[in-house]
Amino acid sequence: MISLRRDAVALDIAPARGGGVLRFAVGGQAIFAAVRGPAPEDMACVPLLPFANRIANGRFAADGQPVTLSLHADEPHALHGTGWTRAWTPADCGPDDAELHVECAAGDGGWPWAWHGWQRYALTDDGYRHSIALSNRGDTPMPAGIGLHPWLPRNALTRYHGLHRQEWQPGPDQLPGVCTGAATPIDWWQSAAVGTRQVDCCYAGRDGALRVDWPDRRLTLAIHPDPVFAFTQVYVPDADFFCVEPVSHLPD
Repeated sequence: MISLRRDAVALDIAPARGGGVLRFAVGGQAIFAAVRGPAPEDMACVPLLPFANRIANGRFAADGQPVTLSLHADEPHALHGTGWTRAWTPADCGPDDAELHVECAAGDGGWPWAWHGWQRYALTDDGYRHSIALSNRGDTPMPAGIGLHPWLPRNALTRYHGLHRQEWQPGPDQLPGVCTGAATPIDWWQSAAVGTRQVDCCYAGRDGALRVDWPDRRLTLAIHPDPVFAFTQVYVPDADFFCVEPVSHLPD
């Protein structure tokens, strides 16, 4: 484990567990949900690369050539790439910042291209900056995407706010099905509590920051994604946690 500290901000990272976050807290208050178990999806936050979310049945075509990916656990689809299941190598770590790298060979998880992943965690006075990058190590163009997957605690009062132009509702196959659009970016929750909607939706056309409010904790989280993360995947299960994922593409 790598433990970063800067004044009231604490961030614990596990390079061997997908280069993911074990704990993020400010002033002793947990911002990310607690680690729930040993699986990749149990971490507090993980990187998504070389793609985010699901690829239907783990199959697609690139330049006319079929690609078959490994499926995730009991999923009928490939999920979140392989970066979150690989051990990352720490480099250039300080008391309040850390850099991680991972090299994946061609064919790893069925992905035909070799690629390099990079992450940098840098603490600030009231949070941290998470940088993530992906490089094609192959000889042919590589379709790819990146994202981040933080789990957040919630209760009956927790609220999420994000402005987007489109909401993609999943079909029975858990892939984007029906798209509803708005003339201008809107808050699809209309300021209601997170738990009022059990969703696994992708939102497109983001405008501005994403925000989570815990009124009972007098705490607000602001997420300021780079413009490359034009999509936001929001998953609200029947549990005391949910996720808000800044990603670079629509599922599948």
